[in-house]
Amino acid sequence: MQKKQKSKNDIPLLKSTPDREVVLDALQVISNPETKSINIKNSTAKKKPKEMEIPNVLRMTDKKIKKPIEFSEGRTQHNALGFEKNEQTFKKNLHRPHERYWLKTLPFFFVILVLGFICFLQAGLYFQPSIRSTAENIADKIYYPVAIVGTHIITYHDVQKERELLQVYTKAGFSFAGDETTLDAFAINKIVRDLYLQKGKKQYAVNVSDAVVEQAFVNLFGAQSASEDARIVSQLTLGLNPQEIKNNIIKPYLEKAAFTKVLLKDPTFLQQQKKIAEQLRIDLSKNPSTFSNENTYASLAVAFYDLGYIQTASLAGDFMRIASLDTGEISDVIEDAQSYSLFRVTEKLPTENDSSSGYISLQKIEIKKINADLWIDYQLQSIRTAVFNPSLSWNSACLQMTPGDSCIGLSSSGNTSVSLDSLYNALTGDTSIFLPSFSDL
Repeated sequence: MQKKQKSKNDIPLLKSTPDREVVLDALQVISNPETKSINIKNSTAKKKPKEMEIPNVLRMTDKKIKKPIEFSEGRTQHNALGFEKNEQTFKKNLHRPHERYWLKTLPFFFVILVLGFICFLQAGLYFQPSIRSTAENIADKIYYPVAIVGTHIITYHDVQKERELLQVYTKAGFSFAGDETTLDAFAINKIVRDLYLQKGKKQYAVNVSDAVVEQAFVNLFGAQSASEDARIVSQLTLGLNPQEIKNNIIKPYLEKAAFTKVLLKDPTFLQQQKKIAEQLRIDLSKNPSTFSNENTYASLAVAFYDLGYIQTASLAGDFMRIASLDTGEISDVIEDAQSYSLFRVTEKLPTENDSSSGYISLQKIEIKKINADLWIDYQLQSIRTAVFNPSLSWNSACLQMTPGDSCIGLSSSGNTSVSLDSLYNALTGDTSIFLPSFSDL
């Protein structure tokens, strides 16, 4: 009997084939870690028939074992998909946090180094004379900050330069305190006030030309600043060359005067100062005995004067009303070109028979109209300030350079220094400068 030819459909689906054996061997290796390796390349498997279907699980497994899997005898770690991290990678990761730790500590050591450097400079500048010269040289070269006023930084170089100029004035016969701390206060104060004077000039478009400065120099010294006569006279009077006198004395004075003229035309400032004067009169009228007490109005930037005995015939204009005041009475606010004033009669002398007028003893309170110094004071009152000199407070650094003036809320009693205004006024005095002719020398 002839055998029936088998059909292709009769071939079993799970027939044992070389491909199937490879898959089973791979599954056995994964489930048994003791097996070291399996080499698929040496397999004599034939190409899989296209019509043969392999379950999805076997297909995934077949893809994962295309390369030999080597299992280390040392420490291994397996994740859910069978990936490994060998012992070498583990040790490398183990030491990595220590390296990051040292990197993170570098900023800390840098901060410690900077703080130590600052402590050295502070100690050398203010406490330790043995290292002062070294600290001063370093502070001058690196422009070490010694004060911050608002957004302005004052460096040691700036203060040192200003101190040298003040010492030149002292040698020329103008009085300055010999105490180093007080001298630093004057230097810082002058630098700050010059900074805010420049700010006011820009804000109100104030300008003093070089020609005006040169003409002022000629009026003072009788010669052009570029001449040899001017150089000799300027050295004899102040120990400065003509250009230094123009830049450090004449020009700042003229700028401040021009700025004051602009402010005196500002109705806002004038109204503000007049209100202060009127309110002060109301307060003093309730208690006239406090008129001569400076603490009553110390925060208002006003000045008190005891005028002594004045002849009533010398009073003119609005001031004639003072003669009719009773003893102890306070006058209304009287305005003049530079201020608003209040007067109080403390005593009246009887009129003699042969005299047309008598004498009265007067006290005066003067509320200045806004000027350059007052404008600067208002600016300084509203800003943050820090002085890094431990022996110097901002209150002492904020003292005015001119005797009798003061910052807002501060007193400058005992201040024996002179300002640039005073220097300029001294130069314009009758006996301050002798102008000989040096043309024959």
